[in-house]
Amino acid sequence: MKKLVLFTLCLTATMTNAAPRNAKPSVNVGKPQVAQRHSIPSVISTSPSRQRPPKEQEPEPVVFNCTFNWDVMPASMQLIPQTLGEYYVLPTETETKKGHTFEGWVNLDDPFTEITATTKVELSQPHTLWATWLPTRYTITLDAQRGTVDKNQLDVFYETPYDGFWGDVLPTPTRRGYTFKGWHTEAKDGIRVVGSDIMDKDFNHTLYAQWKLNIVSAFVPRTPQEFMLDQMKRHQQPKLNHLRKQKNDALWLLRLFMSKAKK
Repeated sequence: MKKLVLFTLCLTATMTNAAPRNAKPSVNVGKPQVAQRHSIPSVISTSPSRQRPPKEQEPEPVVFNCTFNWDVMPASMQLIPQTLGEYYVLPTETETKKGHTFEGWVNLDDPFTEITATTKVELSQPHTLWATWLPTRYTITLDAQRGTVDKNQLDVFYETPYDGFWGDVLPTPTRRGYTFKGWHTEAKDGIRVVGSDIMDKDFNHTLYAQWKLNIVSAFVPRTPQEFMLDQMKRHQQPKLNHLRKQKNDALWLLRLFMSKAKK
């Protein structure tokens, strides 16, 4: 009886723990069990008033060409790109102009403001900058050529009159017994220069004074004795000339006779 009861209990336990025939084996066998995660509904508000504003995009730089006019002949211009709000990019090579010195760049709309490498670009469109030039000052030496003159040097700017804008004028020299003929580019002949002429030489040079000899014919008063003596000489001069001629003829005949006697 006891054996029958034990057999029944074992059979029941075996049937209870047995797996179903169609059941598939678990793929997690031998792996640690991980707790299943459950999705939690989002509680963060998506209200537009609490969203971060998008970053503003920086505007693209405004770039254009600027014309640099050297104001020389033949015409010379350069195009250099400029950026609005940045410093001007100026030409690196400098042109030359006869008798002038380069001063800088200006815009003709504001000619009293110089444009330098530290000037920022304020115009947003292509424009032209013009070169400014200052006339060079040259020294003119005045050679009076045996005369006297108040000053022997004169400072004159290129392409300005010899009579300068600051009161300097070509002086007039003096020389005893001579009349001044004017200033000339050469000691003899040359080109005459007057104060209103434009100085067009881009170098220091010399002007020469030229003179004309004065011929004086003046009446000199004489005493009565000098007058009578002069009259006597005037009347006796023909006789003296005749006697002098006879003397010369006699000497000629004597020389002729002596030469024949020697032969």
